[in-house]
Amino acid sequence: MARSHSTNHWQLSLGTSGAAESHPTSFPAPPPSKSLVSQQEVIASPHPVDLAEIIGQLPAKRALEIAAAGGHAIVFSGPPGFGKTMLVYALAGLLAPAPCVQLPAMVDEAHLLDLFREAQDGILCLGDLATIRPVTALSLLLHAAESFSAVALIAEMRPCPCGFYGDPVQECACSATLIQAYQSRLAPIVEHTDIHIGVPRLDTKEMLDPRKTETTASVRKRVLQARERQRCRFAGTSLTRNAQIGPAQIDAFCQLDVPGDKLLRTAVQQLHLSARVYHRVLRLARTIADLAESEMIMANHIAEAIQYRPHG
Repeated sequence: MARSHSTNHWQLSLGTSGAAESHPTSFPAPPPSKSLVSQQEVIASPHPVDLAEIIGQLPAKRALEIAAAGGHAIVFSGPPGFGKTMLVYALAGLLAPAPCVQLPAMVDEAHLLDLFREAQDGILCLGDLATIRPVTALSLLLHAAESFSAVALIAEMRPCPCGFYGDPVQECACSATLIQAYQSRLAPIVEHTDIHIGVPRLDTKEMLDPRKTETTASVRKRVLQARERQRCRFAGTSLTRNAQIGPAQIDAFCQLDVPGDKLLRTAVQQLHLSARVYHRVLRLARTIADLAESEMIMANHIAEAIQYRPHG
């Protein structure tokens, strides 16, 4: 049985060391969720989603802010009914007037490339990853995303076909084989993202007595300030946002203080991070530092970035 899928919380300890299929041709896909159609449609709708309207889910809201600030790809994962789709709707408000394009249910290679071109310097909303057809479209997405680095991807997924694997209240109806096949199919696209964040079931107190949270307008101010820092940093280069920083540019744009460097080295050893993941963590930490108005990447920025990596 695969392990429960929940919000990532890596436990790092300086000075201690740590350790680290079959694919059925089809499996039941969850019903398509309501998803973002276009930025213009969301903004013009009579009741656009504001971050303050989403109950709870503070870690997911924070992750969305980081994704918006640095142009990072993000996947929300959790059971149905607790805010994944609303969070997707909220991104357009943080990045307006950047283009926001919706991936259709069926897509071929030519159409996919057109969508990436249309979403240049903006957002491509993938909707629920399990509903994308044909299955080969997922690999096409990965190839296209490498070529169109100025496009931020946002998607949602369930931890299993029924959506309740690991849920503390509702029992999962999926077999272990089905869960493994489902997660294996989506793993490549999830691994491509910089941010993978859980959107879990809310407890009763959160739903009945929700805390007031920031509005989209308030968060957007920080996003724009962080983007302006990037604009100044990348002046004279082909880069526009932190998500585009390549391995050869890491040293120039991602400078760490001593504690931050020590923590990152510990994380590489304890979590066995690959070179690809190492670079993703640094890019993400660069954005977190920008939101904190810090030119130097510090240990707390690294620690937060590592928590957004998928694990299982």
